[in-house]
Amino acid sequence: MAHNNSQNIAVSSFKITSHQKKNLPKGDFEPYITKEKCSDGLKRGILIKGVLRINPKKFTDAFISADYNERDILLEGVSSRNRALPGDVVAVELIPQSLTKVIHENNAEKNTSEILVNETNNVKRGKVVFIIEKKHPRVATGFIMNYRSNKFGFAYMSPVDSRLPRILIPLQQCPPLFLTRPQDFCKTLFVARIIEWEIDMGFAYGELMRSLGEAGNIEAETESIIAANAIDSSPFGEDIIACLPNGDSWSIKPEEFKKRKDLREECIFTIDPATARDLDDAVSCKKIGDDLFEVGVHIADVSFFIEEESKLDIAAKSRATSVYLCQKVIPMLPAVLCERLCSLNPGVDRLAYSVIWNMRSDGTVLTEWFGRSVIRSCVKLSYTHAQQLIETGTDSDLKKEEFPIVEGFSLEKVRDVIHCLFKISQNLRKRRFDSGALRIDQPKLSFNLDSETGLPNGCSVYEYKDSNRLIEEFMLLANMAVGRKIYAAHPDQAILRNHPAPHPIMLQEVQRICSAYSIFFDISDSSSISKSLTNLSQLESDSRMFIEAAVTMLCAKPFQNATYFCTGTVDDESLYRHYALNVPIYTHFTSPIRRYPDILVHRLLTAALDSTFKVKGRPKQLQAIADHCNERKWTAKKASEQSSDVFFAIYVKECGPFEEKGVVVAVLDKSIDVLCIRLGVVKRVYCDKLLLSGHKYEYNILKPKLTLFWKKNEDLPNGNIDEKLENLKKQFEAKWALQEKLANSPIIMEIPDDAIKQELEMFSPVEVILSVDPKFPTRIDVVLKNPFLVYAPELNL
Repeated sequence: MAHNNSQNIAVSSFKITSHQKKNLPKGDFEPYITKEKCSDGLKRGILIKGVLRINPKKFTDAFISADYNERDILLEGVSSRNRALPGDVVAVELIPQSLTKVIHENNAEKNTSEILVNETNNVKRGKVVFIIEKKHPRVATGFIMNYRSNKFGFAYMSPVDSRLPRILIPLQQCPPLFLTRPQDFCKTLFVARIIEWEIDMGFAYGELMRSLGEAGNIEAETESIIAANAIDSSPFGEDIIACLPNGDSWSIKPEEFKKRKDLREECIFTIDPATARDLDDAVSCKKIGDDLFEVGVHIADVSFFIEEESKLDIAAKSRATSVYLCQKVIPMLPAVLCERLCSLNPGVDRLAYSVIWNMRSDGTVLTEWFGRSVIRSCVKLSYTHAQQLIETGTDSDLKKEEFPIVEGFSLEKVRDVIHCLFKISQNLRKRRFDSGALRIDQPKLSFNLDSETGLPNGCSVYEYKDSNRLIEEFMLLANMAVGRKIYAAHPDQAILRNHPAPHPIMLQEVQRICSAYSIFFDISDSSSISKSLTNLSQLESDSRMFIEAAVTMLCAKPFQNATYFCTGTVDDESLYRHYALNVPIYTHFTSPIRRYPDILVHRLLTAALDSTFKVKGRPKQLQAIADHCNERKWTAKKASEQSSDVFFAIYVKECGPFEEKGVVVAVLDKSIDVLCIRLGVVKRVYCDKLLLSGHKYEYNILKPKLTLFWKKNEDLPNGNIDEKLENLKKQFEAKWALQEKLANSPIIMEIPDDAIKQELEMFSPVEVILSVDPKFPTRIDVVLKNPFLVYAPELNL
């Protein structure tokens, strides 16, 4: 029985009798210390403050970051994290060190894998003694199951996120049919809230909030993502909409024109994704002398419409960012503002904030101007349109019918402006990278959706074109310029964006791995890393593609997230630096429709240009807003990635299984981690899920090896694709029956004489089969392809 409709469930408080508690799962946690003892322990250095990370591949292991130059602190076992949840800020007490094999895991959220390091290394172990701040929303999505035949008044939820505890749910909160037919709900997703977790309980107590629908259904899975990430997707209330003028009748008042530079006669246009409706940035360029150009970046003046501390401002601050899912956007601001009042649509007058430079074609900036303006975009171009114009050399090559109508200018004029911008952007980019900038690109999937069903019917890797780079360079230039301007004007209130240097221990680990396989990788600074990655892309070897992808992925792991901060709360100016861009000051100014920090920056810029305008908020207050924006930005990114995972799984389910090329990026005793090169995802492949005669692990600190032994008699005769897929289906069915038997086998097995050997080390190229896990419809299952078989089509990206 399918339960597809999301519905609310009445929640109520409940009490636990001693008889019930006696029959519920037991826990072994310690009471928290007092807040006063925690504060004192942190001051004296006895306790360490950190953000809890739990390894999704091994939920018993959790970590917090220690000092910058030290390894993470391991919290081994569920009891050591003492009921704290992922993202919580915790106080950790170190426990006596011991010599052991260390599994050093950093940033498990990024699909990272464990790296085995020297058995004689010391690892710091700790335990949570106090939760300083509960950052996790205490909301989980998952499946409800009966607990011991419902004898003790509870069901329990098994969360989709393995890092969360199981949650006891009072039976009276479950759907009535669950009591008699629990099997009907085995595929139904629910949302529950954790309300308490006692020290002697193995499960948390919770309340059921609502059902979402059947697992694998796009809408149900999307609602699950929204709920689990505490994203506000509710419609904007009438009181919030009332803060804005009418989108149909509003027009710029004559007195506002007098306060602004009138740029409506300039050739200004937007370049965005084809599906974009909230157009918040535009560009312009004109020649004003011999090798002298006036280049402009024009950003929607969102702050003009949002009064500080109004209900609209409070709502935008709370959401902090728009959330981009595969099939929809959850906006930070109401549609009337995003898509009408502020969107820089062609042919209409719009309020903007402009940064205008006089510069040479080589990117040398001579002067810069900041100010409020009025613009009228002449055309909305997609990145594809702009790319065509970049590649079009003559008027005769220009296929005008393929482009939107240009208001007030010819398409040839727009093409010439783009050529000019492109030439300058190339030089700006070269200058940046010559000065030590670094960019690590990871593949991003794009989906074609069926207009009727909403299901993905096509999948491709998003191609980053010259037109994307053109816009990127000028947005970066504007952000850097505005960052310098607001910091000069407000040294204690500026909202900037810093990017810390990568974790040195982890970076050294990457270098050590590369060195073991004779791969030169210089980690001296950002410029050295960038050059090393460029050199890998130029290797003349059959293994270039695999090595480049693997090292790029490994190199991304040590990097920390960029964050917003208020300058008045950071004394050391060296901490303002943006490592990847290799610039001392940077901010976000160019996307105020979808990022709240940009609105703050616009207000700071206004105050820098107009002495009568004052910025509200002391440094600590602004830092609190910055911290909130950092959290919501990270959550939005995670939700976007989870949405992509769901759509990809549904695509594989409908059109797969598929064969993909991969490369080994970690070798463990009974498993390997494989990076699927084109998809950019890392998946763990377990030996006990493969149809092997056996496997053998050879531990070596520098070059561990896992040898797989495949049965030769499993050869598949050549035949048509249906035969091959049928054989694949049988193989997948067989592997589940074999799994339990192989799981209990020793690491070194008795190998049949007819087995065929496959040796796997770091950077070994492999071929994998992608399918959907039969138990979890949105989870991709990856197994190694038997190297002696051919049985699945390649994913067409």
